[in-house]
Amino acid sequence: MSELKAESLTRQEQIKGLVDFTSDLAAAVRHQNNAKQKPDVTMSELVFAECAVCNLRISGAELLKVGEPAESPEVSGAVKRLRLGYCAHPGCESYFYRISFFNGAGVDWQAVFTHMEVLAEARKMATAVGSVEKRRELQAIRRKLAGRILLGVGVIAILLMIRQWYYGGTIPLIREPEEFRVGTIPGGEDGTQH
Repeated sequence: MSELKAESLTRQEQIKGLVDFTSDLAAAVRHQNNAKQKPDVTMSELVFAECAVCNLRISGAELLKVGEPAESPEVSGAVKRLRLGYCAHPGCESYFYRISFFNGAGVDWQAVFTHMEVLAEARKMATAVGSVEKRRELQAIRRKLAGRILLGVGVIAILLMIRQWYYGGTIPLIREPEEFRVGTIPGGEDGTQH
């Protein structure tokens, strides 16, 4: 165990990005050819995380559980808090964790980090493509909704015009000239009645 911890790499990561980071880490380590890895050495012995503010340590096993699907059974409260973007220690307001990677067991961390960057770029591209497609879907839905609203308003206007015409009124905006007749008042010239 002491030979594994002789040399290490440390990275600082935002807590809100730990889910993606740890899932990429697990995939990159699986991707790397680990034929040289000693069978008695596990990832939990090669990696650990520590809060930048309260110095709470999270084992490599717990850290890797952060990146697993949320439905995974038997998850500790610390893992749940990290998945939500908070420090594992309740009340800590930290935004960063220091993640230490120990050399040994045939793991080439630089190759792992390079593969993790490739995975992160692929996720960004997939998200960008997904967001463009989603935006197009939303625009199509908005156009369809606007068309339905305009059709409804048009039908209502036509029905109101038919109702007005049926009850003897004139159709609004279509003015028919009215004929006015001026009559005289019976009785006298001055308009007074006797």
